[in-house]
Amino acid sequence: MSEDVDGVALARALVLGVLADGAPRDLPAIALDACPMRARTGSAVRVIGMEIEKVLPGLVALGEVEEQPVTALVPGVDGEDVPVTVRAYSLA
Repeated sequence: MSEDVDGVALARALVLGVLADGAPRDLPAIALDACPMRARTGSAVRVIGMEIEKVLPGLVALGEVEEQPVTALVPGVDGEDVPVTVRAYSLA
């Protein structure tokens, strides 16, 4: 197997494993949950997140994962809460 195929297979397994509990998550949360606790510092989360970002569209296209917009209120610059919508993913 080539490195690309191995990376795709690993990223797919990580996404499906993280989403197995049924809770929707956005891309950063999936990457963070896919990392072992001791690897959550440094570049591991970033590298895993980049691989996961590559496979998410394919998993959505295959119907394995659903993409859904989630809106949350976050503090704005002026202290007012601002609605922010992000893409979240869950198992189909």
